[in-house]
Amino acid sequence: MSSQNYERVYVDELQRTPTRGVSGKLPPYREPMPHTGTHYGQAYPQHTTSSTVVVQQPQTTNMVMRTRPNDYMVWSVIGCLFCLWPVGLCAIAASQDSRSKADNGNIEGAKASSRWALQLNALNAFLGAVLITVLIVLYTMAGKQVSAELNGH
Repeated sequence: MSSQNYERVYVDELQRTPTRGVSGKLPPYREPMPHTGTHYGQAYPQHTTSSTVVVQQPQTTNMVMRTRPNDYMVWSVIGCLFCLWPVGLCAIAASQDSRSKADNGNIEGAKASSRWALQLNALNAFLGAVLITVLIVLYTMAGKQVSAELNGH
């Protein structure tokens, strides 16, 4: 066995930075063994190998994570089914536009389309509530009128 000195490298587990220890001989199980003998009729060269180990620290990258804006697609579909369908279709189109812009990486455009979809959904809900209220009032008044005619008043 060769009596070469090797420098030990320790890695601090918390900070993941290499720190150098005291130069010294590696333990016997870590020293390179000379290759001798034969294997399937071939002779191995008898030499000792020395190798250099390069320890590379992981690189830190500054990655900005942008959250995807809400596209309000569910609200657009519900508004289209239960409120005014023309406004609901416009809200669905704005929601789909927001979704496709976010998929293409245009976050600012997706936010603008998302705000437009939200405004259309709010308008649709308001108009739907007004329409339902007017229909209830008209139905109630018509019911009273029919009831009065049947009673002979």
